Amino acid sequence: MAFEFVGKTYRFDYDGFVAEDHFSQDEVHFEVVGGPITGLRGSARYTAREVAKGIYAISWQEADGSTVVHVDNFTDGVSLSYFTDASSNFYQMHGTLSAIG
Repeated sequence: MAFEFVGKTYRFDYDGFVAEDHFSQDEVHFEVVGGPITGLRGSARYTAREVAKGIYAISWQEADGSTVVHVDNFTDGVSLSYFTDASSNFYQMHGTLSAIG
């Protein structure tokens, strides 16, 4: 099953942090383009589940052990992101998402 976001790139704009994520069928390719870790990029296998029409829970683990969980509303352009870095610091972010490219 292909999710509606597969094959597309999205800009996630949170307060002080901006990332661009491209979703293939089973991998997310990400790059931080704004904020304190600008330039960080990588890819990871993700899992996704539609929780309501146009709203998805998407999660992945990065190579350094960091974990990311998004709850993305692709209909309304709203994103919640929960991030635990490799040092176990936990961040909660709320912002917007928009298709680019």
